[in-house]
Amino acid sequence: MKADDDVREEAAGAAGVEVEAAPEDITIHVQGPRRSIVFIDKEPGEADGILLFTRDYGAEVAVFSTQAAVQVGADSKVVQVVNRQEPCGSSRSGPGILEIPPGGYVLCARGGSVADNGDGYFLAEKFRVGDLVKLRRNGQVVPVQELMGSTAKLELDNYPMATVTGVSQWITGTVGAGNAGELSAVRLFMNGVAVPVSEGGRFSYCYPLQRGVNYVRVQLLKKDGEETSRELVIFSRGQVEPKQEVVLWVDQTVNARRFQSGADVLDFLQRAKDNGVSKIALDVKGVEGFVSYKKNDLTGRPYVSEIKAPAKAGANPELDLLKEFIAHGHTLGLEIHAAVNVFAEGSIVREEYAVLDDHPDWEERIYIPENNGEIKRQRESAKKGPVAFVNPSHDQVWEYERLTFEEIIKNYQVDGIIHDRSRYDNETADFSDVTRAKFEVFLRARGKRLVNWPADVFFYDGTTRVDGPLIHDWWEFRAGTIKRFFAEIRELASSYSASSGRRIQVSAYVGSWYEIYYLNGVNWGSPNFRFDARLGLQDGSVYTPEYCKTGYIGYLDFLMTGAYQTTRQEVEKYVTLANIVTNGEIPLYTGIAVSNVPAPALQRGVIQAGLAATDGVMLFDASQINWPVARAALRDEECEGE
Repeated sequence: MKADDDVREEAAGAAGVEVEAAPEDITIHVQGPRRSIVFIDKEPGEADGILLFTRDYGAEVAVFSTQAAVQVGADSKVVQVVNRQEPCGSSRSGPGILEIPPGGYVLCARGGSVADNGDGYFLAEKFRVGDLVKLRRNGQVVPVQELMGSTAKLELDNYPMATVTGVSQWITGTVGAGNAGELSAVRLFMNGVAVPVSEGGRFSYCYPLQRGVNYVRVQLLKKDGEETSRELVIFSRGQVEPKQEVVLWVDQTVNARRFQSGADVLDFLQRAKDNGVSKIALDVKGVEGFVSYKKNDLTGRPYVSEIKAPAKAGANPELDLLKEFIAHGHTLGLEIHAAVNVFAEGSIVREEYAVLDDHPDWEERIYIPENNGEIKRQRESAKKGPVAFVNPSHDQVWEYERLTFEEIIKNYQVDGIIHDRSRYDNETADFSDVTRAKFEVFLRARGKRLVNWPADVFFYDGTTRVDGPLIHDWWEFRAGTIKRFFAEIRELASSYSASSGRRIQVSAYVGSWYEIYYLNGVNWGSPNFRFDARLGLQDGSVYTPEYCKTGYIGYLDFLMTGAYQTTRQEVEKYVTLANIVTNGEIPLYTGIAVSNVPAPALQRGVIQAGLAATDGVMLFDASQINWPVARAALRDEECEGE
């Protein structure tokens, strides 16, 4: 047994290091749960906690049958999850042997068991095969190589993904030879070009850029042949326009009841304008299906004042909120864009459904392992999710949602309409008979046939999804369905623009995590985007030429991507990814969740990153904004507390 001081000394080597599981629902929370790592490549004696083992430790590690472990490959994806139900050895009473993947690692929970609801439970229940795992050091995402002791050290000052406006970029950092190594034993290259290293291990190189995406491989080679490398992705765009847009999102959930009069609306809009806002995104149809406008002659949707949930009830039934926003906003020179939660029609959490109870056949039918092979209506499922979605492939749903947009355009002088949640809930939907029939028509046009439903799409081995032979057709069918809906809304807006003589813009809000957005049946990229493995997208096989054709940005005037991450490094990554997948073909606004970055210096950093890399920013949400902090961030000025 080690003395307590010895245990604390070893644990210090992992200080500030955490492992982050994939978020359960990234559309609700962009980050997953985290736990601290207490030891790296060391056995802890009798100390408890999560351990990380790399190839510095050896080729394999022992895992007892009552303990949990996660095997992670070189691509940072989960290869295997080991717990007491799935031991890796042949004996449940003794240790199993788990390989440590080359370039990857193994996470083990020492002390306690899976049943203890502690670290073992975390590893066993929060990780699934194929999930992307993140390692963080002091909050920043780092590759496992930076946590290893024996490999040659290569630490870059640059973020792994970034957008710049120039024709070159300085790439700087520090190198080291690893344990007991000498700097004279290493050589540094950038895309094959030798880069000098100072005696102290620092380097600085001005790399020439071409317009668009640039991939830079930074290699550190030792004389013994060992290599350490990092990949940089740099998007070079032209100079941004001097006038950039600032969009303020006004979510219906928490804001509708705060406006009890026209004067309340005017005061709010005046303050927004005074702080630099140029556009308002007013959420006029919330997830429950209630609307913040009175003229509902095409759908009969109930007004937001009819919501009964205590957290949202209290909107003024006599006030036409959209009308007031337009009247006062236009007087102040603000654009007013009406945002619609398109295929969301209920809050399962609050049991609030404006119209869905009258149309149960519209509700998505989902296929999840918790339902033991049955396809069930979402609200009848063992696992429901927080928001009730309707089926985009259902003709009545399609028409009703189209009419929602039309009554807004027809009855109100909006400057634009915004798609929000114009998608499927996730990959488990929709598996209704309606969708199956349309999928079969889609397949016949390709000379294919559905034989086993839903197994030809995918099936479950326990809780793990196993893709069937038609999985790529399925992704393309769903994304194509959503693209056709966008095309119809674009045509609708253009028709009213032509007849009324006023321009009606069409835009969308999407999550920035493009690498898994295909699971929601959406391709918000350009049809001209082409996959490159260096982008780190989760499943490169998705991005077939046919899938790329489903990109819908051609039907938009601008796109807002929710870079709701909590560090500047991650915000810049997702801003850059958005620039790349949209191919610079559309004005792009960086969405910032101000409550995720409340510290003045951090909020200033991420807002300025968005302004430097895109055509503007969208601030979410009006109820969460701290105007002194936001104003300073928008002006790139210091704020009290920085």
